[in-house]
Amino acid sequence: MIAGTIYLGGAVGMEFIAGEYLTHIDPHHAGVTDLRRDLLATLEETLEMTGLILLIQALVKTPRQAGETGMSGKKNGTASLV
Repeated sequence: MIAGTIYLGGAVGMEFIAGEYLTHIDPHHAGVTDLRRDLLATLEETLEMTGLILLIQALVKTPRQAGETGMSGKKNGTASLV
């Protein structure tokens, strides 16, 4: 849930903010380069990658926890004799 929030915050939120900023500094889309625009783009991409990393970490961690807690009726991948 946190990963999705961070990802969408970067993808949608920062895209909106950067787009609004860009329309003010470059209304005719002439390709004006600006440090603030570049920093906003960097922040957007960083948030997206952070969200993806957290999602991958959660997906990798979940099967391990399920095996350790015995949710499958087995402990550490072996059948219980009791």
